[in-house]
Amino acid sequence: MMLARLPAQAQSGLAATPMKLFFDAPPGSPQTLSVALSNPSPRVMEAGISLADWRRDSSGHIVYYPPGSQSNSCAAWLKVLPGERFSLRPGETKQFSVILQAPARADSLKNSMLFFTQLNTDSAKDERGMHILVAVRVGVQVIYTPPGQHKKDIDILAFSDSRDSLRVTLQNTGQLEANGKAACELLHLASGKKNKLKETDFYTLPGARRVLQWALPPGLEKGKYTATVMVDIGPEQELKIGELEFSHD
Repeated sequence: MMLARLPAQAQSGLAATPMKLFFDAPPGSPQTLSVALSNPSPRVMEAGISLADWRRDSSGHIVYYPPGSQSNSCAAWLKVLPGERFSLRPGETKQFSVILQAPARADSLKNSMLFFTQLNTDSAKDERGMHILVAVRVGVQVIYTPPGQHKKDIDILAFSDSRDSLRVTLQNTGQLEANGKAACELLHLASGKKNKLKETDFYTLPGARRVLQWALPPGLEKGKYTATVMVDIGPEQELKIGELEFSHD
């Protein structure tokens, strides 16, 4: 028998609103925000609350760590009321108070993850016919930004090509979460023909690096190209542009 934890979007057992909590109270002052958790399933859900630290790797995937183990953690500053274990009747919604109190020394963005996890697991079969226990888990991102932290910025560190793809490395050099879009356009130098590649969304935390990759289109004409990447993190921020010349044989 295996245990599988599935995100709430893949099941109908738990649903949380909102999915992100943004705290910004002065250090030393408690701040309370609310999360509504509902049970749209036809059965009673027994659930529990836990915390975790998290970061995004260079590919953009979230990686979880034990609470309080990362330098960017705010898990120790959090308290959730009314309690760590609870039940939800079919169709019921409960309100939870999430209280964050940053210490007086807090001077940079911190984050953690608040998990609501099903405890009374369901039984199912996988594609091989094996019985598995399925538990639904929904995560709410918690982000704390001290007052006065306003700088949002991102840099293009590298732009390179391989036989069949282009690769851009970004770094968040600001004080805030920087989310945006990156677009890439190819210009065939001999013919002047342009080819726009698919726009890519990305998410970064301060100090983090993010690697974006575009596959070259099948049947792309051979020759020399200029690739232009444009990184947009919002209307009030500078559009970052990088260029690369490469040959496609």
